Amino acid sequence: MNTVVISPHLDDAVLSCSTLLEAGPTKIITIFSGPPVDHSMLGYYDEVTGATSSRARVFERTHEDHEALDGLVESVVRLPFKDAQYLQSPTAAEVADAIAINLLGADRVVFPSALGGHIDHRLARDACVLGVAEGLFPECELTAFADYPYASEADGWPAWVRTSDPMGLHVDADWDGELAVLAECGFSLTPVVRRLDDAAIDRKLERSRLYRTQFDALDNESGRVSNRENLMFEVEFKLSSNGSVVSPKGVARELGPEVRASPRRASGGIIASLRPKIGRLLGR
Repeated sequence: MNTVVISPHLDDAVLSCSTLLEAGPTKIITIFSGPPVDHSMLGYYDEVTGATSSRARVFERTHEDHEALDGLVESVVRLPFKDAQYLQSPTAAEVADAIAINLLGADRVVFPSALGGHIDHRLARDACVLGVAEGLFPECELTAFADYPYASEADGWPAWVRTSDPMGLHVDADWDGELAVLAECGFSLTPVVRRLDDAAIDRKLERSRLYRTQFDALDNESGRVSNRENLMFEVEFKLSSNGSVVSPKGVARELGPEVRASPRRASGGIIASLRPKIGRLLGR
């Protein structure tokens, strides 16, 4: 299966999808890889990570990405869009078009679910859903990944991930809100939990540390990246649809008719609705 992973930033594919990348063959499309034109610009997050120039920092991060992905994936496409800290964000339609022309031969497209609510991850997700809704993406398997470390940073992974016990379902409202976006767009979600053994955790941590300019800030004092209990899991949601997929609320092209309908949100929350599905997956 030819898998394409849509990575918002240069480190997100390794952080969230290491098991998929190792399974191969895999291609990564990184959306926010473009440097700001102004040499004097210093983005707020680049400043946090110790940079003195955002333009120089993007090139540093690109070199880190080359090193981290060496021998892991078949190919990498780095799109020239700029992330939110540079105040020049693209539209979802621009991103959808750029992704679509790089999906030739894809059997599966994996994109962020935006758990944690990072603005760039939301834009990446919305662009992918827009691409599906407009028929720009090929007919293929669709999967949304849980964004690490944001998905587990509050209280770790929800209980049903840690224990494979759907009756211990506890999750931040954040998960419910972001996954509800996918449900409202017409997708049904089937959760998949991948458990990493010690060797896989070591490999993931080693590659994650190659993003040297980012690792300490991401890990912070809580060890939210390097915590082995959190590294033990990767979560994804297989997406299916019985009808037409519509774009997320407020996401449409500037020209032409609004492409989104207004499906009703199911009561009880999207996470609660997954309980019986998780039970079936576990044979319960």
